[in-house]
Amino acid sequence: MKNANYRQAVAVVICTAALTAVWHPGVAHAQDAPKLPEPQYLGTVYWFDAAGAKLSTLDRARLVVAAKMKAFGYGGVKGTLQAPGQKAAVRFTADQKLEFVFQAQLNVDPQTIAEIVAFDMKKDHRELVSMESNGPFGGVKAGERRGEVPFQAAKYSESSIKISPTDPLKPGEYAVRIQSSPEVFCFGVDAR
Repeated sequence: MKNANYRQAVAVVICTAALTAVWHPGVAHAQDAPKLPEPQYLGTVYWFDAAGAKLSTLDRARLVVAAKMKAFGYGGVKGTLQAPGQKAAVRFTADQKLEFVFQAQLNVDPQTIAEIVAFDMKKDHRELVSMESNGPFGGVKAGERRGEVPFQAAKYSESSIKISPTDPLKPGEYAVRIQSSPEVFCFGVDAR
């Protein structure tokens, strides 16, 4: 009888301790999700590796403004923004899920400060067309949005945003541009 009462008392203490650990907000839980890594610098874009729960850097490049004239400008002018090198060192495969994270001010619309762009590949550089004209009477058309890739955005943390392309990217060269940064953050996509 004494043994049965002792076991019952121990069971009550164990149940009380377990319930306190589960319901008390100050007690840590073993099943809590790990804290997401935070971007270290404002204006820097990172690739979010969801499988490893870590942020990795992308290639950084400063864009150089260039212009090409045809027939001394009478045939038109093409303005470009160029990144050095034919390919980025950071590579992904076409079937990889791409998510990018960067710090941002609170309540800012990511669509107004960020963009993912596809480069045109040239022999020794990658470029974005920023402006084209068809000569002195052909008018000027802005072309910077021509390589823009649609993306979706979500809050990543209190001070950061996560963006990802709406559709899987085709093989090619890409960059993420943030309004406050003078650099672009480059990556390439290869076939599977």
